[in-house]
This record gives sequence, C-alpha cells and structure tokens, in this order.
Amino acid sequence: MLATEDAGKTWIEPHPRIRSAGLDQIQFIDFQNGWISGANLQSAPRDPFLLLTTDGGKTWRQRPIYEDSRLGVIERFWFDTPQEGVMLVDARLEANVHELYETRAGGESWSLRQASANPIRFPKTRDRAASGWRIRADAATNSYAVEKSEGERWQKVASFLVRVGTCKQ
Repeated sequence: MLATEDAGKTWIEPHPRIRSAGLDQIQFIDFQNGWISGANLQSAPRDPFLLLTTDGGKTWRQRPIYEDSRLGVIERFWFDTPQEGVMLVDARLEANVHELYETRAGGESWSLRQASANPIRFPKTRDRAASGWRIRADAATNSYAVEKSEGERWQKVASFLVRVGTCKQ
C-alpha cells in the first residue's frame, strides 16, 4: 500500500507490508475514516482482516475478523458512518457457510448477524457514480490518474506509475 501527500510526486508505505497477504477493497467515508479489506493468501485465503485509519491514511491498524485462524475471505463491506458498517464473509472453504457481520465500533470488532449455506444478499448497495472520484488508466502517460468530479468534467488530482517487477523479500 502506498500513500502520497504531494499529488503523486513522492510515495510512502503508511503500513508495513503484510507477508503473503493481498489487499482488495477500500472505502473512505470521509477525509479521515477509511478501511481496506485483506486476507492471508498462502495456499487458500484465510484470516481475513481490515486495515483501519482514522487520520486520513497517514497510519493504519490491522484488525482480524476472527479470533482464531480460519479460512475465509471478505466478499464485500460497507460503512454508513465512521462507526457502523456491515461485511459479508465467504467461509465456504472451511465451514461451507456465508456470514454477514455488523459493527458499531468502526471495524474494531464485529458481531455475526447471519450465517447460511446459501449466498446472503448484501444489505447495502454502492452508488459508484455518486462518490465523485475515480481512478482511470491513462494510456498516453502509461499511468493511472486519480480524478475528482467537478460537475460535467473530471479534474486530475494525482497520478502514479505502476511498475510490474519481481517482489524481493
């Protein structure tokens, strides 16, 4: 995970790399509170977690979903406020179950709301167009552009190159 405070001129890693893990979805509800879902991807997806920030992404805390190690992956999550959110976990590889969780603690802890062998309908829907932000591939510069909607047009806020290479550990 990389962060910039100067429109993409320099980048830092605000959270140490998590060995054998993948990060998937991100949501910021305001300029301070955000979440990123992830899981350990060694062999099969296991030990799903969220990274949480309350300072606009300067620092992040890792919070596991389960107390014990277990197979599963976060399918979707959504926060309506900085404190209240829901999350759907696919735990079929271990328990053949879909699980719906809720939090009233900003993602610091979760309560099981529903478990089912059948898929669970996610109670929230995202209006992607209403966010006013997008990431667009820019072929002319071989980069990605982060853009904010300003009425009928999009204004570039930052851009970054993605260099694909060998991961050295």
